[in-house]
Amino acid sequence: MKVTKILSAVLAGMLTLMSGGISVMADNKKPELTPAQAVAADIGIGWNLGNTLDAFAHGVEGLNSETSWYNPKATRNLIKTVKAAGFTAVRIPITWITHTGDNYDIDDAWMKRVKEVTGYVLDEGMYAIVNIHHDGNGEEWLRPDSSDKSEMYSRFEALWKQIAEEFKGYDDKLLFEGMNEFHVGYDAPTEEYLLTTDELNQLFVDTVRPLHPNRVLIVPSYNTQTAFALKMKMPKDTAKDSLILEVHSYDPWSFAGEGEGTWGTDSDKADVDERLDLLVENFIDKGIPVFLGEYGVVLKADENSRIKHIEYTTAAAVKRGIVPFYWDDGGGFAITDRHNEKFNDEKALEAIMNALK
Repeated sequence: MKVTKILSAVLAGMLTLMSGGISVMADNKKPELTPAQAVAADIGIGWNLGNTLDAFAHGVEGLNSETSWYNPKATRNLIKTVKAAGFTAVRIPITWITHTGDNYDIDDAWMKRVKEVTGYVLDEGMYAIVNIHHDGNGEEWLRPDSSDKSEMYSRFEALWKQIAEEFKGYDDKLLFEGMNEFHVGYDAPTEEYLLTTDELNQLFVDTVRPLHPNRVLIVPSYNTQTAFALKMKMPKDTAKDSLILEVHSYDPWSFAGEGEGTWGTDSDKADVDERLDLLVENFIDKGIPVFLGEYGVVLKADENSRIKHIEYTTAAAVKRGIVPFYWDDGGGFAITDRHNEKFNDEKALEAIMNALK
């Protein structure tokens, strides 16, 4: 796997820094990477195992939730296929809400299944990301307008204590992501919502760090949006330079999310560049790596425009040292045939992998 473009971008940004905890070596020598930067530089492009372990429906019990959103159960062979295609990391979205009991204890069978799928990824030598996903989709318990923040924080802490305990001693290629798209509605957040996001990110780090003193952790901005990342406060951490920021991008939503119109003008490309440059200026240049944890275009969009968008966004991210993870939900955004465990969108796959050439 070629990751030279990502590594070069990370190193180039670091060479401009003389402070902020970044170690710069003598002239003509490569700068020393921080733990988080080393992870970002090592990952080429990631893939999302979407709508699988994050699928849920109230009333659907036990392990049946994994197939409740039309996808088959994840298999070791599927992950082997993902690796063979050129991906080096798998983000594993996980919803816990229907798998917890009294005192928020996680069901043993569900935790076993989560560990099994995570093992598929790690066994292939790939990075695996475990998170709390649709528990915070704006409608469930993990939401910024919670009527009982104390209870929400207690529940969040209880889940991460258990997850941290279960994965204690795992390979360093296992990464934890605190939560996914924490939001309510799609309007600009209030100051209170932004503060709650910061507090949950801090609680995540404080809860996990005692059992994982050196593991790289991932924290999102409010609703994983770049504009709101500029207003967030990164958590304090006892592990030096071991945090990664996560944002998502389906911009513009009318095209990428709903398939309306076309894409590919100079103005369209400039919009992508502007958002990514903000992340470079405010995070990467300050020593904080960035994951584009989700991006993609729906299948019903104009095909030529869709491929252009995928290729341009992937390449633009990689060029800047931002690590992209394609959102594959097995449905409207799918580039795989989950039932036959193969990639069925060769144009999109080629567009993604072209970024590493």
